[in-house]
Amino acid sequence: MIIESGVRSQESGVRSQESGVRERVYYFDFLRVLGVLAVITLHVNSKYWYSLDINSFDWQVVNFCHGALTRWAVPVYVMISGALFLSRDVPLRRLYGKNILRIVTAFIFWSLTYSIAKYFELGSAEDALIHFFNGHYHLWFLYMIIGLYMAVPLMKKITESKFLIKYFLVLSLIFVFIIPPMIYLIRIFAPDVGNFTNSFVNKFSPNLISGY
Repeated sequence: MIIESGVRSQESGVRSQESGVRERVYYFDFLRVLGVLAVITLHVNSKYWYSLDINSFDWQVVNFCHGALTRWAVPVYVMISGALFLSRDVPLRRLYGKNILRIVTAFIFWSLTYSIAKYFELGSAEDALIHFFNGHYHLWFLYMIIGLYMAVPLMKKITESKFLIKYFLVLSLIFVFIIPPMIYLIRIFAPDVGNFTNSFVNKFSPNLISGY
């Protein structure tokens, strides 16, 4: 995550419409620093989140740090990338030849490093190879951000239309903020009905709306 938080420092700004000069947006840097600290805190607490007794005070502290205190970090990184990429035109050649290629290179290096360690741990070349393609558990972010970068040209068209933005927000309100809590409440009182409702909603595959 820390390797690829969106774009490099020289891209940490937006172009002024009047002067045409790229102006650095310092709150992006501030959010990146806070995000790094939050990610470190999350991963440190993850180790204890699974091992402590959930009825203990220590687990409650770890749960607060693991969940409520730090879960905003990844969405903020994603929003920084969106603010920078969707505010300007990015040619496909640059998108794939620079931004995506840089992330792929970082993934190959780190995944290979972890896979070699996995090989010496288990002594299985097959498991090490599978581990390489799956990536270490925290490298999921790189897969996700590559997928979003690939969709940038499509999302750019949405941001260019106020109507499409409002339409997308309405769908998000329904599929992210209304339906999931409703299903959660139904599951409390009628688990079977709740599971059926959740399965029915998932048939619409609303990943574009409810995902990153």
